[in-house]
Amino acid sequence: MASEQEEETEILEEIDEEPTEDAEAEVEEGQDAGSDGESEAEHDETVAQDEVLDKYAVVYDQSLDKVRFPPDIVAEIKRTWQLFCSNAGSPEAAGELIFNSWWAAAPSLHSYFKTPRTVLYLRIVQGIQPIVMALSHPTELKTQIDIISFRHLDRPVTAQAVEIVRDAMLDMWEAELASEFTPKARAGWFALLNYWGGAYVFYQREYAARIRIIHRSWREANKAAAQPEDEAELPAVAAQASEQPKTEEDEEAAEEKQVAEAQKQEEAGGKASNEVAKTAHDSQMKVPNSFREMFLFNAAVMG
Repeated sequence: MASEQEEETEILEEIDEEPTEDAEAEVEEGQDAGSDGESEAEHDETVAQDEVLDKYAVVYDQSLDKVRFPPDIVAEIKRTWQLFCSNAGSPEAAGELIFNSWWAAAPSLHSYFKTPRTVLYLRIVQGIQPIVMALSHPTELKTQIDIISFRHLDRPVTAQAVEIVRDAMLDMWEAELASEFTPKARAGWFALLNYWGGAYVFYQREYAARIRIIHRSWREANKAAAQPEDEAELPAVAAQASEQPKTEEDEEAAEEKQVAEAQKQEEAGGKASNEVAKTAHDSQMKVPNSFREMFLFNAAVMG
């Protein structure tokens, strides 16, 4: 009996110990998997940062993605931008240097610069500044690129024009900053300007035509809304001009005429109802045949 009890006790102890050993093994495996996942995540992030320079080695205009520039590239871009603005002396002077590089490199773009120069110089710097400051935040960077791209939908931007402007800016910075404009800074600005310019081309291709349709529809709606008011004023003016003092005889004659017309309408009531119904049916069957008619029809239905 004693030996049987000892065997049962040993079996129970083994049963109690087995789950503990299995649980410890699972925990160790989970920790290993977690560490592997973290290393893979870090590896993916590093690859994504490295891919930025490769992907935007050209003007990429197929989409506008969130990008994360490598920290050392971000630091170089910010450093050279701050140094350039400091050396220029003022935002207006910095904007003038950038604009002059565009003006000399792209004569075909001269007709698109209609803003007064002093305003344009400041606007150039104010457009670049938030983008440089958002380089460490992919979502904010994309938002800033979105905003400035929509502001330029009225200008036909091409990949070739982006390349000309990009090279002009890089050459200007190289001349102004000399040795401070390091190869790493040049590579960073090269990728950033390709990303930025590709967004211009992408939005121009995908959204400019839609914006023009909205503007055209808005003009048609305003034109249709203003037209009835203008036409309604003409009968009112004519009625006021034709009003004359009425005598009692004229009033009696008018009353007799109204009574006669009322009797006549009662006699022909059924016929008039049929004609009205037919006219309404014909008007309902009229189908819009042009963009303007279709838009006015939709505006009338939708309010």
